[in-house]
Amino acid sequence: MSNKIFIFEGHDQSGKSSISKELSTRLNIPIFKIERENKWWDPVIDLCYRTEAIVQFMEQVETDVILDRWVASEYMYSRLFNRPTNMEKIFELNRRMTELGAITVYCHKQPWAYTIDPKDGDLFDVSKYTEMKALYDNFFLNSPSNLVDIDTTDADLETQITLITSSIHKHEDWDFQTW
Repeated sequence: MSNKIFIFEGHDQSGKSSISKELSTRLNIPIFKIERENKWWDPVIDLCYRTEAIVQFMEQVETDVILDRWVASEYMYSRLFNRPTNMEKIFELNRRMTELGAITVYCHKQPWAYTIDPKDGDLFDVSKYTEMKALYDNFFLNSPSNLVDIDTTDADLETQITLITSSIHKHEDWDFQTW
C-alpha cells in the first residue's frame, strides 16, 4: 500500500493554502482541512480522537490526501499559549504518518513579509514569530519527518512546487503520471 500524503505546517499566512491548492490541482489529490467549531473545540480531545481516527484511516485505506495542518501545529500552539496537550500522542501520531511515507511541508517566511489579511484580520502575531519558528524547528528536530522546509517569503509558487515535487522522487513506489 502506498498512500501519497502531504502535510502542510506553518504559521498563519505562510503560504500553506496557496501551495497546497496548487499541489492538489497538479497531482489531483484532495485537501483535507479540519474546520473546528470554536464553541465545542477541545485540542486534547481533538488530538486523541479525531487525529487518531485520521491516522487509522490512512493506515487502513489506500488513499491520497493533502492535510492542511497536523500535529506540529498542535505542538507549537500548545507550547506557545501554555495550554494542556498530550505530547506523547503528538509524537506518536507524527511517527505513524512518517512511517506511512508522509511528506511534511513546513512553510514559513521572514517576519517583515507578513501582512494583514483583509479576510481574516491580523491572525498572525508577528511579535511571536521568533518563538513560533523556534517551536516548529524544535518539533522537527525531535520528531523525525520527511521534511521539506520552504521559506515562502518570495511567494514564488513555481519554485515552491518544484521543491516539493523534487522530494516526491524519493518515493519510488509513488506513481505520478502528471509529472
